[in-house]
Amino acid sequence: HDEAKFGIARADLEAAFAALAQAKNVRLVGLSCHVGSQLTRTDEYLASADALFAVAAKYESETASRLEMVDVGGGFGIDYGTGCPARPADFARAAVDRLKRAGLEGRTLVVEPGRSLVAPFGVLCAEVLMTKRSGDRAWLMIDAGMNDLIRPALYAALHRIEDLHRPSIASGVRFRVVGPVCESSDDFGEHRFGSVVPDLVGIRDAGAYGFTMASEYNGRALPQEVFLSGGQVAFVSTPRSVDAWVRERVGNACR
Repeated sequence: HDEAKFGIARADLEAAFAALAQAKNVRLVGLSCHVGSQLTRTDEYLASADALFAVAAKYESETASRLEMVDVGGGFGIDYGTGCPARPADFARAAVDRLKRAGLEGRTLVVEPGRSLVAPFGVLCAEVLMTKRSGDRAWLMIDAGMNDLIRPALYAALHRIEDLHRPSIASGVRFRVVGPVCESSDDFGEHRFGSVVPDLVGIRDAGAYGFTMASEYNGRALPQEVFLSGGQVAFVSTPRSVDAWVRERVGNACR
């Protein structure tokens, strides 16, 4: 759609195809689209696939050429606690069926499950620093912030947050969980805990757009990554600070 900064508008496709036809060292082998990254049903995903397949079929018909692949991108949602009935296999199966209906059988179909595969396998662990009550609201500050997991600040995403020592209670005390960064957007939303205030919490589904988008914003260190296998620690990655990297690069350049 024309409100997105990504890709090529459909109105510009003819000009793009014409430019490709004149290019000496470029050959069009496929078309790709992406509709989003948090769909919990297949409807919108298949509407996007239908649009892409229609463009592909039209291109092949008018140019008497054959594309090698079509890529229907991502959109595969994950369960943030409210349910996610559609699974990656549901998207892929339905897309294969639409590909056949569009007369494009035999082309390689690419789907991008991406985040849905890795997000549930990451947990951001944090220590509770303090609590306070202001008016009717109870606040719980943790030592993880928006620099460690930016999705809540960037997308207003609500990740599940759980007491690492005690089971969460649906009817427990409601806290607004926030980080220590001096920004109003350093906010992980409201979550319920038992009558005992937790000392350690885990923020679920941080396996994608977590460490890969972490920064040293506000002078904070990058989080440490701990990889588990079979319930045992398999590898610990201690990130280098940007400051150390700069000193090394500048020092090498000076020498």
